[in-house]
Amino acid sequence: TNTPVDYAKVTSKDIELYAKKTLTDVVTMTSSIKKEGALTFSNVFGMMDEIKNKINTASNNCFMLYWVSPDADIRAKGLAGYQLLDSLSTSIYSDKGIYAKMKDFKLSAAYNETKENKKALVDDMILGFELSGVNLSEEKQLKFKELTKEISQLSTDYSNNMNSANDILTLDEKGANGLPEDFKNNY
Repeated sequence: TNTPVDYAKVTSKDIELYAKKTLTDVVTMTSSIKKEGALTFSNVFGMMDEIKNKINTASNNCFMLYWVSPDADIRAKGLAGYQLLDSLSTSIYSDKGIYAKMKDFKLSAAYNETKENKKALVDDMILGFELSGVNLSEEKQLKFKELTKEISQLSTDYSNNMNSANDILTLDEKGANGLPEDFKNNY
């Protein structure tokens, strides 16, 4: 709502509710696109732009709190919210119903009357869906979603491991060869 957030007062419950509300709002918005009869740039691509912005804003807030909060519960809910919204995004970009509406609009007279900058957005969004596997068979699309989820989980695990590592790397002068002098002097 463009209201400044007092992050010091955010609770783990707030994050959980925020992610779930975003999911509910986005599901409602995607349903409205699929039910739309008279396709326009606004009710398909304008709505998809709103959906993308809503997911990205909530996802970034959750992810940021996962990284910076001193509260373990907030970090856990931040990560869970981020993963929920990441999964939602993957599902949307492989939704054949939304993709069909996009393709139908592109074949319409309304597309031909659309300004070039908006046509670029139409083409970019359609390409984004295609690169996300919307045209794959159901079996391959399921595998794509599984692999995407696995990559996300591996990235999260890597970040957690890097953030919790207490290892120290000790180098002699030969091992530090090639590093900038101020870096070597600093460390």
